[in-house]
Amino acid sequence: AAVFFSLEETEPAIRARLADLGHEGRARQIRVDTSDAICAEHVVRVAGDLPAGAVVAVDYLQLLDQRRTLPPLRHQVAALAGWASAAQVSVILLSQIDRRFDPSEGRMPGPDDLRLPNPVDRTLFARACFLHEGRIRVRPAA
Repeated sequence: AAVFFSLEETEPAIRARLADLGHEGRARQIRVDTSDAICAEHVVRVAGDLPAGAVVAVDYLQLLDQRRTLPPLRHQVAALAGWASAAQVSVILLSQIDRRFDPSEGRMPGPDDLRLPNPVDRTLFARACFLHEGRIRVRPAA
């Protein structure tokens, strides 16, 4: 079971990307939510019925507190971490890399390269996965 939340993409664009991965049958089983109301509270409300072991993805981290009427990003991440632990689901927060990251250096981005205009307690994350030029690196988040 999975839900993909996006404040950036449309549902047809998300569905097309999922289909491009070659798992079209499974892609149809993923719920997609592109509501403008996406925030930690919305995620928990919509995904609250998922069974243990399910996956929730949010695209993307920096937009969760874009509307200033919502709680600060650090509070939303803490709420999602608490809910994920209690519900035994995995939450994936896609993130932008800071534009100061220089891809010509040939190095992989790391935690210090995350674009975080608002502070977040990185110890709330269990792992960090970085992708760059066809390479992948998974490491403890903090």
